[in-house]
Amino acid sequence: MQFTLLMVAAAIALVGAIFHGYVGAPDLYEKHPRESVSPLTQSLSLVSWHMFTVFLLVSAITFLVVALAASLGVNGRAV
Repeated sequence: MQFTLLMVAAAIALVGAIFHGYVGAPDLYEKHPRESVSPLTQSLSLVSWHMFTVFLLVSAITFLVVALAASLGVNGRAV
């Protein structure tokens, strides 16, 4: 059961990373007018957007690794 839940969590995080980075960035984020904000705010906002995408990808990889190698779980014990 735990293996299945970890794999589902990995799949959700991976789909989220793909949607957030590939679909969301150009379509939802970059097309909005940003003339009213400073260039520094624009760049910080874009970095934050992509850092969240990276966070989703790292989460997916972590879930996958822990699901496949249960000995890497909490305190090195199999879950």
